[in-house]
Amino acid sequence: MMKSIQTLLSATRFLWVPLILGSLILAGCTDENSIVDPLNQPPAGVNDWIQRIERSRSAVERRNTLSRALDVARDAGERAQLLEAASRIELAPIIGRVDGLSSAGAKKHGLQKAIDRIRADNIPEELAAEQIRRLEARLRDPD
Repeated sequence: MMKSIQTLLSATRFLWVPLILGSLILAGCTDENSIVDPLNQPPAGVNDWIQRIERSRSAVERRNTLSRALDVARDAGERAQLLEAASRIELAPIIGRVDGLSSAGAKKHGLQKAIDRIRADNIPEELAAEQIRRLEARLRDPD
């Protein structure tokens, strides 16, 4: 009995593909490029991209999302907003550690180590420049 059910299921799965594709064609989707997946659509504006960057679970995911967002950014202001959002998230743990240090000298040393690490790291150039700019501003005024 189990063998006949498996045979029936494997034989009928080929019948579903034309049925599904036929219904898509009837719905006006004439090729696979016109099939819209609402879960995989790019965000509409810069604020949507920033929310995606903030929801990223890892640095790699965040940098990939940032790269996609920068590809569709319309002007320098939007690019700056996107880079600021990603930098803020990536620098938060570093700034938290530095703020926990007691002396100004220790804070400056911690900030300089972070800057050196970013320069040596393999991250996108625009993101590295924004992070270094933010850390150097704190280095001039560590308190």
